[in-house]
Amino acid sequence: MPDSNQQPDPNPRPQQTGPITKSTDSTDRGLIAIIVAVILIVAGGLFWYNSHKKNSASVTQTQTAGQIRQIFQVPTATPENPGQSAVEGTSTAGSSANGTMVAPRGGSPIPTPAIGKPTPRPTPTTVVLDNLTYLYKNPVFGFEIALPKTWQARTSGTSSVNFINTSIGKSVGYIEVYGNNENQSLGDLTVSLENSPDVTQISYTTLDSQPALKFTATTSQKSGLATVFNNRIYYLRGDLAKPEVAAGFKFN
Repeated sequence: MPDSNQQPDPNPRPQQTGPITKSTDSTDRGLIAIIVAVILIVAGGLFWYNSHKKNSASVTQTQTAGQIRQIFQVPTATPENPGQSAVEGTSTAGSSANGTMVAPRGGSPIPTPAIGKPTPRPTPTTVVLDNLTYLYKNPVFGFEIALPKTWQARTSGTSSVNFINTSIGKSVGYIEVYGNNENQSLGDLTVSLENSPDVTQISYTTLDSQPALKFTATTSQKSGLATVFNNRIYYLRGDLAKPEVAAGFKFN
């Protein structure tokens, strides 16, 4: 039996008539769903943006490369006019598959120039004859001469060879060879020597069975022999013009 003296509660609590549920759990699940949806939307937007940016860059690069090729492309002949360039009226030469140059229309084929090694220049050689002498051969100047072993050749220029006596270290003479471009005869050489202020005497002799001139000059180094052979003019000066040395001179 209730107590009649108990005072009524000024803040009565409502009585729960159904099962008890946790509202916080449903609220949390809703927030998580919203957050996941936002993340998915943001990720999708970023993926779309990056893909669109890459495609745009690729198109731009392709267009730029094509423009560059068009700017620097060399005009070529059209199939209808294989001998004519892109500029009207200008003909060009090409090459065939076998390497032969093809001339413009109306011309003859241009042969491909042969490429080979340059012809080596002959060099002087020596041959030992005995213990005292050797043979000096000069294929460039077209002569050979037997000399004492102590007389060594020293090329002193494009048209002469100087010989040194190595035992004393002094020059014994030299041989000069010039092209006879003016087709001078032995008579022309005689006139030239007579007009030289250094020449005092001229006489006729032979050199390797060829008619020659023997001339005496103011110095022994300028004195010598002169002759014309094989469209060349030869001078032997100094001791090389002595009879015992000149006897060993031969044309080749």
